[in-house]
Amino acid sequence: LSAAASTRVSNELGAGNVKGAKKATLVTMQLSLVLALGVVVALLVGHDGWVGLFSNSHVIKEEFSSLRFFLAASITLDSIQGV
Repeated sequence: LSAAASTRVSNELGAGNVKGAKKATLVTMQLSLVLALGVVVALLVGHDGWVGLFSNSHVIKEEFSSLRFFLAASITLDSIQGV
């Protein structure tokens, strides 16, 4: 998504269309946030299912459960940093 946004913004800037570049940046940031929020909601709602895909250990499940909010914040912030 970031590579496509970069191409779109650079094409708009190359054409001298600053408003188009700003709009492309805004739309990309919004799309990134929507996608990240979808992943975060899936992670927070179904965290037992996610960790169960990778491990059956009770200790790992507890550790993942305690870190899920940090992971959710990290995913959200990471989604917009590439734009």
